[in-house]
Amino acid sequence: MKAAHLVDVAIPNSHNLCSTMTRKLHQYTVLKEELIRIWQLKIVYVIPLVLPTKGIVPNKLHKSLKLLTLHPAVYILMQKAVILIHSHIVRKFMAEQ
Repeated sequence: MKAAHLVDVAIPNSHNLCSTMTRKLHQYTVLKEELIRIWQLKIVYVIPLVLPTKGIVPNKLHKSLKLLTLHPAVYILMQKAVILIHSHIVRKFMAEQ
């Protein structure tokens, strides 16, 4: 079976989590249909990997990791990376002040 995975990574603020997830799914609707038509695919998965800046893990993230056949504990590494990047940005901003 011919399939494709469209993976989009986003790191929104915690209060934008639901809207970001919904926007990511709708954003790729046209591209998904074009890929099916042009490449004669049976299915195209749109997989948003959304992890908020505060490191909160949404339930849908586990579902996305499972679709990508990644180890379930990979979210811990993702969480660590997001927190480190976020703290680096804050530190850099504070140093400029």
